[in-house]
Amino acid sequence: MITTRVDASKPTGRRIVRELESKKCVELQFENPELSGTWVSFEDMIEEGFDDLSAHYGVDMRALGIP
Repeated sequence: MITTRVDASKPTGRRIVRELESKKCVELQFENPELSGTWVSFEDMIEEGFDDLSAHYGVDMRALGIP
């Protein structure tokens, strides 16, 4: 196992993350800036995003069939 940190606030970092997302042997974890030192998995981050969008728009985003 190799652990690395990528600064996704810059274009090169975002490109690296996009490339790694498609690899089956890679598990991405994202640091939660609201909770310093806390890490969440990519899947949990997506779920959190769906929750935020659903609350903002008043529609269950998961029910819309967005992959």
